[in-house]
Amino acid sequence: MLTSVRDAFAVRMSSDSQEPAFRHGDLLYVNPNLPPKPGDDVVIELADGAAYIKRLLRRTPETLAVRQFNPPRNLSFRAGDIARVHTVVAVVKART
Repeated sequence: MLTSVRDAFAVRMSSDSQEPAFRHGDLLYVNPNLPPKPGDDVVIELADGAAYIKRLLRRTPETLAVRQFNPPRNLSFRAGDIARVHTVVAVVKART
């Protein structure tokens, strides 16, 4: 799935905010060339350097609305605060 994607990368889940979809320690593979759509899991990079892994609900020119699973809540990011949004395409589950 990522063999020909030269700028693909992986990130390690470092919290339990997306359990049960992702657990702390899971390795998430990202295709930065695949535009995210509602329902996709995404890596959100903010201009200040912070990063989040959430489920995309909707994107407008003004905001990005996402779902956090643990604790359950919806979050919103201002478009002007976002540097990049990348689509998670695969996960390697951490062993416990």
